[in-house]
Amino acid sequence: MLTIPHVALGELEKWAPPVVLPGANASKALVIGNVLTAVLFRHIDPSRQIKVRRLKRNTSLRRSLDEICVLTLAALDPLYRRTRQLLPGIANSLEEAQLLSGYSRARCAQLRRVS
Repeated sequence: MLTIPHVALGELEKWAPPVVLPGANASKALVIGNVLTAVLFRHIDPSRQIKVRRLKRNTSLRRSLDEICVLTLAALDPLYRRTRQLLPGIANSLEEAQLLSGYSRARCAQLRRVS
């Protein structure tokens, strides 16, 4: 499971809160904007309640958070698998490399030396 520092999660929540339709209740909010933020929070800490921005009017786009999570992860998985070994080489630190790639700290250091 991904581990992102709580400070980073808080900054992400302030910077790009998910956008939901008006009238949506907390358990069935339909996310239509800043979807990646919603996906990250859902994947990292599903029990956490986050602040969202609500639209003033409805729109015709209707996707539940579950649908968006499934579609986003399915779309990004092949790209992630192809570029996973490149991530430690471009990361700013070992901690960031570990977070982005999912490898151990030792494996990240090894990949950084090679690249």
